[in-house]
Amino acid sequence: MRRGYEVYKQVCAACHAAKYVRYRHFIDTFMTEEEAKAEAAEALIDDLDENGQIYKRPGLLNDFLPSPYPNKKAAAAANNGAAPPDLSMMSQARHDADNYIYHLLTGFLSSKFLLN
Repeated sequence: MRRGYEVYKQVCAACHAAKYVRYRHFIDTFMTEEEAKAEAAEALIDDLDENGQIYKRPGLLNDFLPSPYPNKKAAAAANNGAAPPDLSMMSQARHDADNYIYHLLTGFLSSKFLLN
């Protein structure tokens, strides 16, 4: 899990969102609470101040992982007209998804997965 998150963070997050994953989901899965808090604090999250103005703040455990694009139109414009899929639901979108994701993250995809 930790290695997969590192791959997502360093490679996939440049294009793909994981909009349904919160930093608190990492606790007792592959990080301690302190590690998850530190990971969240590294992210800059858009929030509103008392005047309704957007500002950036350090992330908290209850925040979702930030998206690389502000909206789908911006994502599509940056990727030749096709917005990259959200990866937080990928395990429910593919047949034998857990093995698909494992093989994707370890760099080995067989024709079994490419044809589904």
